[in-house]
Amino acid sequence: MKSGVLVYTLIFVLFLTGFGLGILGLHQFISNKITVNTYFLGQDVSFKNIQNIKSEFSQIFWNNIPTKLNLIIDNSFYSINTKDIIQDVIIYKNDILSRTFKTNLDISSRKEIKPIIQYDYTKILNLFDFKIKGYYNNTNQEYIKIENGILKNCHTKTIRASINFEKLKYLLDSHILNNTQLQPTIQFFIQDILLDPNDARFIYDCEEYFKYYDTLKNTIEKIYQNIPFDEIFGIAYINSKPKWTIIDENKLIQYLKVNYEEKINTNVIEGEYEIVNNKIYLYKPYKEGKIFRIDMTLDKIKTWLHSNRNENIEPVIEILPPKVTRMNLEILDFTKKIGEGKTRLHKIINNSNNEIFFAEQGMYEIDKTVVYPNQIFSYIDAINPQNGITKHGRLIGSGICNATTTLFRAVLESGLPVIERHYHARNYPSYAWGYPLNIVDAAYLTSPRVDLRFQNDLKYPILFKIEITQDNEYQYHTIKVYTSSKAPDRKVELLNWRKFNVYSDTVFSGSFDRKVYENGILIREETFYSKYN
Repeated sequence: MKSGVLVYTLIFVLFLTGFGLGILGLHQFISNKITVNTYFLGQDVSFKNIQNIKSEFSQIFWNNIPTKLNLIIDNSFYSINTKDIIQDVIIYKNDILSRTFKTNLDISSRKEIKPIIQYDYTKILNLFDFKIKGYYNNTNQEYIKIENGILKNCHTKTIRASINFEKLKYLLDSHILNNTQLQPTIQFFIQDILLDPNDARFIYDCEEYFKYYDTLKNTIEKIYQNIPFDEIFGIAYINSKPKWTIIDENKLIQYLKVNYEEKINTNVIEGEYEIVNNKIYLYKPYKEGKIFRIDMTLDKIKTWLHSNRNENIEPVIEILPPKVTRMNLEILDFTKKIGEGKTRLHKIINNSNNEIFFAEQGMYEIDKTVVYPNQIFSYIDAINPQNGITKHGRLIGSGICNATTTLFRAVLESGLPVIERHYHARNYPSYAWGYPLNIVDAAYLTSPRVDLRFQNDLKYPILFKIEITQDNEYQYHTIKVYTSSKAPDRKVELLNWRKFNVYSDTVFSGSFDRKVYENGILIREETFYSKYN
């Protein structure tokens, strides 16, 4: 009986020992393996050898994550290689080794092994248009800020804010570890990853700055050259909204004073003129005055910035018209002298029979005479002689030919076409002055009719102005010819002076040539003859 019990006891002990050894061996086998019903990134890794985790799991990891990520950050699209932003991957080996035999026997529950990814966040943050610097950054970097209602330093694209790296990691993990797409898209706003979402207001407010910066700068600098744009214009808060405006009005006023007011402001020049026959004869040009209106220019720029940018922002210049332009009378421009004729009379020799007096009368009669374009001027018609008296009541006598000779010389020097001219029957010594030969004269007589006629071939009216001066021995008569400042420039050459058929100092024939150039082009060439008996 006892022996039988002993045998059963021995068999039981041996069974327990064997069973224990078996359990121990099974545990030893399973402890080096991953447990049953275990998955890594969707792949069954049950009973994988723990020693091969690094190589096998690494291969599984890189084979099962997206190769690229598409990021839409504040509506801006970016694409980045996934490998470029992953710094390291940690697989929890210690947790796997800690699994017990009991756990291995628990085959009912699915177990997931998830790696922990360590990201290089700088490569993500460098995608942003704006740089985000944490509060720990103590560099001298200028940060975007609001100062006295003005948004400053948008151009630096740098804000002081702290990143919510846990939130950013969650966004990345959720698309890398839980997405089967080859190129998943992550979409978020910068405010989503900031510890204080209010810090994002700098970025969104600066959008107004960058949205119009180039257009505004180019437009303003095109008109206002060398203006310090960035110091004068910027973003300010108007009705709590960021708007482009003038942020330093004093600096703008100073710029406008130096570059416009000092250069533009000019006084009115009235010129010289007189009213003749209800018309204004302008002798010296007038000039309108100008005032640069800083106040109106500022208002114009402000309105342009705040509302309608289709309007122009040209400087506002107020024109000050001279009095002559406000008379509502026709203005005849006689500010350009195109020629003059001169003669001289000896005070004693030429004053017999009151020749100087009658010469003056003939001169005064045509003073301030206007000849219009294409009009043919006749000296006889101009003075309209009746019974030895001009139309203005002046006496006609010996000496009046000085007036026609002086006028003939003025017409010659002005390049005007001569229609009719008669030399004197005798050569008068008084005309010897002024030219190489004493052959430049023009006679006058009413019966038979001996006239001096010429034509105004300019597109503008011409005016005669006489001038009488004297010295101790001579009296000088001058007729100046004036026309519009718009008339072309003329050059007159008197040349080829010739004397022939000479019988004495006073009996001979002579000639000279005239060439007339307009803007450098020859327009008239002719020869004038004289013959004295």
